[in-house]
Amino acid sequence: MMQFNVRSPVVKAREETYLKKIERVFNVDKISTHDLLRLETVHLCDPLQFFTNGLLESLMYPDGKFLVHHVATSKKLVQDSISIDQALQLGHPKMLELIYLRDRIGSIRGKMDVENSKLNQTIIENLQEVHALVMAIYTEFKEHLKVRLYKDFYGFVLKEQKENFHTVLQMIQKYINIVEKTKQAITPESLLSSMKSFNVELSIVADKLVKNSRCFKEYTDVINAGSENLLFNANDQFDLADVEFQQFYKERLDRLKISARRLF
Repeated sequence: MMQFNVRSPVVKAREETYLKKIERVFNVDKISTHDLLRLETVHLCDPLQFFTNGLLESLMYPDGKFLVHHVATSKKLVQDSISIDQALQLGHPKMLELIYLRDRIGSIRGKMDVENSKLNQTIIENLQEVHALVMAIYTEFKEHLKVRLYKDFYGFVLKEQKENFHTVLQMIQKYINIVEKTKQAITPESLLSSMKSFNVELSIVADKLVKNSRCFKEYTDVINAGSENLLFNANDQFDLADVEFQQFYKERLDRLKISARRLF
């Protein structure tokens, strides 16, 4: 059985999140615009990768019935479910595009050490590519709804992910617009104001992406299982960087073999 120890939120330890880091940076009198862009760009990558992994899960396990049972225990799958090995053998042509998208998002983090003169354009070009990939995948999913053979499958995926597609596309474009402004004659105060507003909105978006996910439902089920009182209130603001959620999330990706998917 998978061991997962959940402590009360009152006493649980938390790592310093990107949100807290940025809030701390905002309190510094002199802050480099480029360092702020680096920090916020990495912050944006977290919910983007969470969204992409969730989309991969929707394609790999469109039914989803057996996930709680399989992740929480080592028992055999319920009789009306396919096995994980069978699910992996099914495959899906869009998985390659999603894995490529996930890799592109991950590679952005490694490009933040470029010299300052190239930083803005590097961020813009990479996020424009990510935006184009997400839009292309979403558009193709919608086109498949017109084909009777594919209608049910893609209808199910979009029912789960349509709102997330819209949210992610909107946030990427908003951030690109902010980075574009830094190439103009913008005051540091104006940039900080834009960054603060975006950062607050991004934290809300990350909270929504998590709470709309299958992973979060299973996490809360595990936390609250066997307890007379709810240890976690789903209406509370949730932090994607929560230490124990990240542990559960990573173990779950491994168990479902989502993190094992590679292009090569």
